[in-house]
Amino acid sequence: MKRLWIVIIVFSWCSSARSEYEMRLWHDKSGDVIEAEYVRTEGEQVVIKTAQGTQILKVSIENLSDKDRRYVSLLQPHPSLEIKVSTDVDRSNKTPARAGFVQIQKETIGLDVKIRKTSAASYDAPLKAEIFLFGQSENGDVYVLLNRTIAPFQFGNEDGNEFSVCVKDVTLEQFETGVQSGIEYEGYLVAIRDANKQLVSVKGNKSVFEENAEVISHSERGAVFNKDFEPVEKKQSGKARTKVLRRNLPVRDF
Repeated sequence: MKRLWIVIIVFSWCSSARSEYEMRLWHDKSGDVIEAEYVRTEGEQVVIKTAQGTQILKVSIENLSDKDRRYVSLLQPHPSLEIKVSTDVDRSNKTPARAGFVQIQKETIGLDVKIRKTSAASYDAPLKAEIFLFGQSENGDVYVLLNRTIAPFQFGNEDGNEFSVCVKDVTLEQFETGVQSGIEYEGYLVAIRDANKQLVSVKGNKSVFEENAEVISHSERGAVFNKDFEPVEKKQSGKARTKVLRRNLPVRDF
């Protein structure tokens, strides 16, 4: 162990200090093990304290096992993220033959989401992008969660400090019979969470989506909300006839 576990200082009073971190077994890549608790991270090194509380060790994060590196990453501050979203909404109208006054309006929505880590410190713990698409009733009294996509990712892989995900071919069909009714695409919310499900960053085209990210994250596709983002029973949300034809990417968890 001497080649990897480097003693940097000895304190006789360390055993009486209370720590907020757990005592655990640390492994290096060569298979050596030591019982210690996390103290802090200094650049590319982690500082730990032995079980006896008399030794403070400084260890290169690169030399730790994959499990220990993930543990250290989760103890570090969340990375600063830049989220860019580009939307593509294609609308068309048609009147079927012998349909009378019935008109069908179709909307096809696509999103390209790019997430970039802007902070210099490394962060290789798992993250998760939650992407939600919303519709709104014609009279503006309710929001409808049209689509929910979850995409796990991790910085430091092939794409380095960037991750991209596409949501395509979410298509709505509305049936109009002389009176405006139905649901139209209203916007999106992108929420990034860590492996402990803590919110890291959010971006929405409306502040109301960002402010209610926690409520939205616990909702399933088809959920209906009023303007205050309180759940509304579907039977109370009006008689709008809207059909979601397709949705991209199945929902996946870690």
